[in-house]
Amino acid sequence: MAQYGVMGNGVIRDVDTENGTFRWNSRQLNIRGSRNPHERGYNFENALCFIDEPGEWAVNSQSGKIYYWPRENENLLTDTTVAPKLYEIVRLQGDEAKGEYVQNVTFDGITMKYTDRLPEDQWPYTRLMRQWENVDATLYISGAQNCTFVNNRILFSGAYGITLNHFATKIKIEHNEVGFTGSGGVFLEGYGPGKKDVNRENVIRYNYIHDHGLANYWHSPGLQIYQSGHNDISYNLLQRSAYSGISMVGMHPKYMSDINLMEPGHFMGQFQQWNYFCPRLQDYPKDIRVGEYKFNRETIKPYLLSNDNYVYRNVIVEPHSMLNEGGAIYAWCTGKGNVWKENVIFVSHSMPGSSILALDDVAEYFTIEGNVFWINGKILDGVGMRKNERGNVAENNIRVMFKKRYAASRKDGFGTRWINVKGRKPLDKLLDAIKTDIEKTEWKSWPGNPDTGIPHSKNELKKGKDLVLPDGSNV
Repeated sequence: MAQYGVMGNGVIRDVDTENGTFRWNSRQLNIRGSRNPHERGYNFENALCFIDEPGEWAVNSQSGKIYYWPRENENLLTDTTVAPKLYEIVRLQGDEAKGEYVQNVTFDGITMKYTDRLPEDQWPYTRLMRQWENVDATLYISGAQNCTFVNNRILFSGAYGITLNHFATKIKIEHNEVGFTGSGGVFLEGYGPGKKDVNRENVIRYNYIHDHGLANYWHSPGLQIYQSGHNDISYNLLQRSAYSGISMVGMHPKYMSDINLMEPGHFMGQFQQWNYFCPRLQDYPKDIRVGEYKFNRETIKPYLLSNDNYVYRNVIVEPHSMLNEGGAIYAWCTGKGNVWKENVIFVSHSMPGSSILALDDVAEYFTIEGNVFWINGKILDGVGMRKNERGNVAENNIRVMFKKRYAASRKDGFGTRWINVKGRKPLDKLLDAIKTDIEKTEWKSWPGNPDTGIPHSKNELKKGKDLVLPDGSNV
């Protein structure tokens, strides 16, 4: 789990106490072993016998009773307890087949709090199950265009805070707070690999997106981009994600060439695998039988739609609070033309399995320029990319340093990907420029005027990988 966060929240049924067996029920398909067998494990939850310390609780849904061991200084006679019922609070749902879309709707200044999460044994079979996440959301938008969400607060979600599903174009998400979520923050979920490019041209700006992965969905970034392109992702403050701060992904050609994964209704063992990535098989030429045709990094490109995303002047603080591998900003199997420029990244702990700006498999034709990062520990690479990738440009990226023992600047066939600079002057200069730009907006600051979370001096640095809840307790 330290590597990949391969996690499921299945439901236990058919307990046979005489034989010591039970059934673990889940429709999440992407469960597999870790690289390291010592990292595997399990937890049982939600039974009265497991409550053995303050802060723990269990629900008996048959009797309608909740059992809770209060923490010190809690008074259940006067404190407020919230038990969510809904999985979504707002859904904007158009009819894409008829070309009837929700449009020209504005949500301004609304607070949406507390949603539950659908048990995994009830997940729809058509749900995207790409990577150990829960793609439902408090605010779920599908079949919509030209809508605006501004000054809202979306908190304590059982899954994502906001999901833009399938047809979602020219949606503005500006100056919202999205925090304390069971899975991730904001999800741009286009169609699977194919030709249907309708999740695009969205604007995600000036938001405060924080504290994710609280419902054991650790492989959840602050912002996830799946098969979505031409988006403006800028001036957001992203804090304390269990996984990456920003992630953009598609699908690997080797999976497209595997009939066990690609054919709807085809079962490998007992699992229907197609739901991993939900490819649109109808979009491919008749002479290409997906699952038999051997795709490569070039022939798959027309079907990878995470293109031309502009990731600019975001502040990413304490990503990978739970997991090791990935990156503060991460890409895997994307399209072309993505730009990561002048982002500030701070991490108080080592990330030995991660690059900070990470181009994983089939991540090509990127521009990574002018980013500044402060990592108080070891990293796999500052700007990491595979040797066989093509067309990437990485220049003028800076790691601010306080110790000489960490890795030196990285030069290779791609040029100088990043350089070490002693002292934090480049970081402060860029951070001040970002703050100045935000002060020129009508809002003057991020929602609620939060601190960036970047220490003002090295003496204030506190290492730690735990997510912290509003009451100050750790997860």
